Amino acid sequence: MKKKKTRIQIENKKILRHTWKEFSIKFVTSILMRGILMILPVWYSDAIDWASKGNFEKAYHLIVLSLLVYIAYYIIESLNNVVFWKLYNRLYKRYTRLATYSTFQNSIYSLSRFSLGEYGNILNNDIDIICAFYANGVMRIVQLLEFLIIYAYFFTLNIYIFLITVMVSLLMLGVYVLNSKKTQKNNIWRKSTLDNKTATLHEVFLGIKEIKGFHVFKNINERVKEKSITYLDANAKYDRFNVNVKVIVLAVIQSARFGLVLYGLYLMSQGQMALGVVMLIYTYYQKIIDNFDVINTVSIELQNLKVSFARFNKILEYTKNNDELGTIKSYDFKGHIQFIDVLYGNKNDPILNMATFEIPENKITVITGKAGSGKTGVFDLLLKLNQKHSGEIKIDDIPVEKIDGQTYYNLITSVRKTPSFFDISIKENLMLVEQDFDRIVEICKMLQIHDYICSLSHGYDTPILSKEDNISNNVKQLIAIARALLKDSKIMMFDESLSVLEKSSSDIVLNLLNKLKEDHTIIIISREKDILKNADEIIVIHDNKIVEIGTHHKLMKNKDVYYHLYGA
Repeated sequence: MKKKKTRIQIENKKILRHTWKEFSIKFVTSILMRGILMILPVWYSDAIDWASKGNFEKAYHLIVLSLLVYIAYYIIESLNNVVFWKLYNRLYKRYTRLATYSTFQNSIYSLSRFSLGEYGNILNNDIDIICAFYANGVMRIVQLLEFLIIYAYFFTLNIYIFLITVMVSLLMLGVYVLNSKKTQKNNIWRKSTLDNKTATLHEVFLGIKEIKGFHVFKNINERVKEKSITYLDANAKYDRFNVNVKVIVLAVIQSARFGLVLYGLYLMSQGQMALGVVMLIYTYYQKIIDNFDVINTVSIELQNLKVSFARFNKILEYTKNNDELGTIKSYDFKGHIQFIDVLYGNKNDPILNMATFEIPENKITVITGKAGSGKTGVFDLLLKLNQKHSGEIKIDDIPVEKIDGQTYYNLITSVRKTPSFFDISIKENLMLVEQDFDRIVEICKMLQIHDYICSLSHGYDTPILSKEDNISNNVKQLIAIARALLKDSKIMMFDESLSVLEKSSSDIVLNLLNKLKEDHTIIIISREKDILKNADEIIVIHDNKIVEIGTHHKLMKNKDVYYHLYGA
């Protein structure tokens, strides 16, 4: 039975197909370079032979010709290096784009399998290993072809030299193959320890306030030290093993080299071999040694590549391919949402347990309930952060799975209770959504934060720093809301984001949303009484189930609903 291809194998084939021009140029320049290095020793040995026969003119000509060809070699080498970086950079961009796009296509649950250390190492170290393998691979292949040329030359020269060279080569190749699994095993362990070490360093950086506040640096530093020692041990073990194998192989080949040179000198003493030929045997054996070093490198790189592919595939394996993506790309959505018997979360302890409800278009719907009741599960599913176990979610009677991703994410937007920003300016954060700066200023004025922003030292060019409180939390929340208003999606969702605002700011946003609901679907998660009063409809979730749906006036008369929200 044919083994099914992994996602990385499928995507890798596409990426390599798009870089065939760079590969072709790299192959041609590599052939020229290695061809020059093969023919120069022949000319040099011929020059020695002519000189030994007293024909210095021919010897001079060959040496001068060799010099000119060497100059050409360095020009070609420079071009080969330029092509190498063009190929490497193009591959790096494509693999990085694939990784970041696939990250976006993953569910939050799937991404929870990664530590920050592992994810960062995949996007840096593993992508580098993959790109370097292919960029270097062309030259490696050309170098390995040199074996055939050298073996063919030895065959025409002397059958014993040929047989000994082939036997030694096959024996040493077998040593590399037999030890390749051990190399791969050591490399997997080495990368795992590096992930753990990197993750611990991230914890130190992200938790520096707690480390200082609780004065636990000594304990934390011990963890860093322990992870570092484990990584260093694994790295040393990996390197020592590879070096030991390499030393054994090259020592055997070097022994064969000197043995055959002695044999060549014997043949020379019998008048059966010229001095230049003995020198050529010595020189070509150096190429065999160098190329066996390449084989060792390729063997290690190939094992590294397999490990890196497996790690990279972890990002890709739960993303959807083009055949699984929705096909509806153009549709005049109104924004009517339906949840039908939706089961989401752990089946034994679900976040939403067979939830059935509708969110009407052109209204403000508030989803409410105690903390942990399952409210955010609605947003998780609408944002496709995770997948449901069963049931249906529809927008305007169309299952969300059938809507094309680009269309879907233009249709919907959300503001979280704790918004995330990029470490760039206020203006740049907002311009990621809307390029028209006049429109940005207009929205900021509507939210009454324009004057505050202008009062900052750099105005709209003030950076929003994740680790500094250079902008008030209330304004940060309003900037996040500004992003949603600038995107102007048909469906707008606010996850507790209004509840953390100051009262005056919350009133401003609610007034804007009451105007926007005329042609938008507005969904708010909140338990705030003032926000509930502004709702056209309220959905009450308790113990992960929908318990009531209705208007504020109707629901507040229900003692059970009041208990579900605020307790006794």
